[in-house]
Amino acid sequence: YITPCFRYERPQAGRQRQFHQFGIEVLGSDGPSVDAEVISLAVQFFNEMGLKNLSVNINSVGCPKCREEYNRKLKEYLDKKVDVLCETCLERKDKNPMRVIDCKNPHCKENLQDIPFMIDHLCDDCKEHFEKLQTYLKEMDINYVVDKTIVRGLDYYKKTAFEIISNDIGSQSTVCGGGRYDGLVEMLGGPKGISGIGFGLGVERLLLTLENNNIEIENPKSTDIYIATIGDAAKTKSFKLIKDLRSNHISADNDHLDKSLKAQFKYSDKLNAKYTVVIGDDELANDTATLKNMKTSEQTTIKLSELVDELKKRL
Repeated sequence: YITPCFRYERPQAGRQRQFHQFGIEVLGSDGPSVDAEVISLAVQFFNEMGLKNLSVNINSVGCPKCREEYNRKLKEYLDKKVDVLCETCLERKDKNPMRVIDCKNPHCKENLQDIPFMIDHLCDDCKEHFEKLQTYLKEMDINYVVDKTIVRGLDYYKKTAFEIISNDIGSQSTVCGGGRYDGLVEMLGGPKGISGIGFGLGVERLLLTLENNNIEIENPKSTDIYIATIGDAAKTKSFKLIKDLRSNHISADNDHLDKSLKAQFKYSDKLNAKYTVVIGDDELANDTATLKNMKTSEQTTIKLSELVDELKKRL
């Protein structure tokens, strides 16, 4: 899926008020092999984008069974730390104590270094799930780090949570976040027992990361041919050619701003056109034109009346 999203919190670098997110969801299996599959897909995507300076961080947030006992121990710990907690953590302490671990306040971090972590209090089922996940990731040669501080603030999250971190965009460095949400389908009114896992990836943050790595994405939607014209008669003729080309599923464009020939060639480059043809009075009179391959700069003289057939052969 890909969709626009809106953030309530204060915008900052890499965190806009409105942003776009895309991701994938897998429903119907609660096995750790699916978790590994989702993580590997995200890693492969980033690899194919050309990003190298990334780390895969994984954790387990347990299940309702082991989380209940862990939350009790965590609250006992936090009750002894009330005088060193920030305002946000004091609020989270009773509502959602695990979120205290996610606090970015340096004062809290310094005073909570011995805080208990969920991963050290997993039940046997959650522990086995997490160990199996690591086995699969190792088998796929995916380097990962177990990060005990990764948490999720909503109750429907269960077991696997992961983040992919970029070291190139400063403090807001998570470029992909995901996890298992086995309780969500039922919470939304769906049937019981439907497991799910997925990830979300911010488009704007991805573009920022690519920019910081000097990576440009090739535009696959290039125009097949741009028709550059000289004079009114040629411009008029270009509309007939454009219609015939498009009717044959060949993408084509021409000038609407009365640009100079040089500017038209510049615009053809901007469109990433595969071919450019120039039409003037001589070309109309002789039924010939020069077809230029914009990648190789090779030029071929063709019959103007056979432009569609010629491009169908070449494309």
